[in-house]
Amino acid sequence: MILSLKSLFLLHLVTSKMKYSLLLIILLSGFYSTAQLKQKVADEHYKNFEYSKCVLMFDELAKKCTNGKKSCNWENVRKAAYCHYNLFEMQKANTYFAALKKQNALTEQDRVDYIKSLRYNAKYDESVALIIESASLHPQNA
Repeated sequence: MILSLKSLFLLHLVTSKMKYSLLLIILLSGFYSTAQLKQKVADEHYKNFEYSKCVLMFDELAKKCTNGKKSCNWENVRKAAYCHYNLFEMQKANTYFAALKKQNALTEQDRVDYIKSLRYNAKYDESVALIIESASLHPQNA
């Protein structure tokens, strides 16, 4: 009888741990698929020029990179910058362009738009410095 109660207790203990493990696996896979879904939906809105619908999603996705996480997609930072740029939220666009510049990830077009956004915010000295830097990097377009 004692062996039977002990084995029932162990069985209950194992199954309860399995329930928690299974629940944890389900929750983690749900978070992962939610992030993938958010990326897919944001990309679709961006492709359709629906910046107001995807700007918050890209802000959240870009936060991983700006907070220093190693596994991040810097293209999300670029898309966040352009969402804000196209919605004339130049201060936020500047923040994302600056993060791209810090990572040496600015393309030539990014530099042009970053200069425009700096001028929009009356940061003329910074825009001139970026123009000089860009002219040395891309002398064929200076």
